[in-house]
Amino acid sequence: MGELTKEMLLTPHPPEVTAVEIGDCVVYLRPMSSAWRDRVVAFAARAAGDPEKMAGMSALVVAGCHCDEAGARVSYSTKEIGMLAEGVDADNLDKLFQVAQRISGLSKEGEDKAKNSLPASDSGSN
Repeated sequence: MGELTKEMLLTPHPPEVTAVEIGDCVVYLRPMSSAWRDRVVAFAARAAGDPEKMAGMSALVVAGCHCDEAGARVSYSTKEIGMLAEGVDADNLDKLFQVAQRISGLSKEGEDKAKNSLPASDSGSN
């Protein structure tokens, strides 16, 4: 197995773009960046246990994955993410959220895959 060097990590790679049909239109999604994932995790941590504070989570995840057909990210302001949460039909936003969640490893399937790839912990160590 070869080494994954710093240069390799820092070299941009073309993203996998997923087309999602919404009515007679297509929305393109790609896996979110690690910086955006950190934003989602921080949002979820602040909202933990409070369903009202979770409002907007789907829109945040979708905004982090939205791109054009070539994979260039679409930029959203905080205000625009709120508009996305309020303005998009819930069924359509949920469809996009499900795909964004899956391709970014945030789904139960992705979570299980990540857990299974971690080395076994030594329960006797501090």
